[in-house]
Amino acid sequence: MKHILPILTITTLAAAASAQAAASSGLSYNRVAFSRSSKDNTISAQTLVGGSNVLVGIDSTSANNSEPQLTLGYVFKNVYAGVDATVFSTQSQWENTVYGVTLRRSLSEVVAGLEGSVSYANTFSKNNTSYFGIGGASSVGEGAWAYELAYNVNKQYQVAAGYVHFVKAPSYAENNQTVVSLRYNF
Repeated sequence: MKHILPILTITTLAAAASAQAAASSGLSYNRVAFSRSSKDNTISAQTLVGGSNVLVGIDSTSANNSEPQLTLGYVFKNVYAGVDATVFSTQSQWENTVYGVTLRRSLSEVVAGLEGSVSYANTFSKNNTSYFGIGGASSVGEGAWAYELAYNVNKQYQVAAGYVHFVKAPSYAENNQTVVSLRYNF
């Protein structure tokens, strides 16, 4: 009788651990990318820090000799129906901070290796624009929406096509951009 409690505890912990492992979305967050938008080229890298859910990233674009953009985020895996949600803040040097969220999901039930994402970012400061990049595109705006479909060729390589709309962009800025990306997952 005295051994039942430890056995139940170990069994419960093992079941909880296997359920947690099953909840993983299988999406890769450790990757480098080359993106070509209708405006310029972008090289980016991101990784989860030490196996945690903290995401750090950097990207650099060829437009206007811009400074690198740094991103810090947190990934909430399998929030609902296999969707991962990443909340993030990003900032280029001398620019306003931009905050956002990305919803990303594997669509392997439709086509094996397919995934989709939707991102929204904003300065959250009325009439206050910033130069920033999202979804492989960069421009000036108060915020942006980014949509993407990606296909995992294999575990290491991914190709993607996307569309980015910069909100309240000045008249000189390109507010709608299409993006093609090639990524290497590590």
